[in-house]
Amino acid sequence: MKRFRFPLESVQNLRRRQLEAEEAKLGPLYQELESIEAADKQVKQELALEQSRLASPEMVLRPFDLTVLDQFREFAQRRAVSLHWQKLNCQQRIETQMKAIRDAKQKYELLEKLRERELAEWNADLNKELDALAEEVFIAKWKPVRRRSAG
Repeated sequence: MKRFRFPLESVQNLRRRQLEAEEAKLGPLYQELESIEAADKQVKQELALEQSRLASPEMVLRPFDLTVLDQFREFAQRRAVSLHWQKLNCQQRIETQMKAIRDAKQKYELLEKLRERELAEWNADLNKELDALAEEVFIAKWKPVRRRSAG
């Protein structure tokens, strides 16, 4: 019997490479999300630090200090809003990429199931052929040997 060959193997390999490519795109998106979250945390920490520094009893406040703090607070709020929108955008791109991965995985797995089905059919055919061959061999050995009659 001939060897098993899946006719769509090249397509399946293409689908596997597409799946791997889609999965590879996800890492940078998560890194981007982490950097956005880290920047947001840093802005909040800097604002809290500045407010606590100015609230210190040892600190002599001048009107200039309050103006600078107010400007910094406005900057921090604008930055926080900007980071919030960046985070939402990044999360949306992650979700879109996850859908692309699910679609690519589904296409690959569909071909894998087809391959497994064809391999099972091939194995069944092989077993039938082996059984038939074994039966032929058994019958060939089983034939009684003719003895010559003594005469």
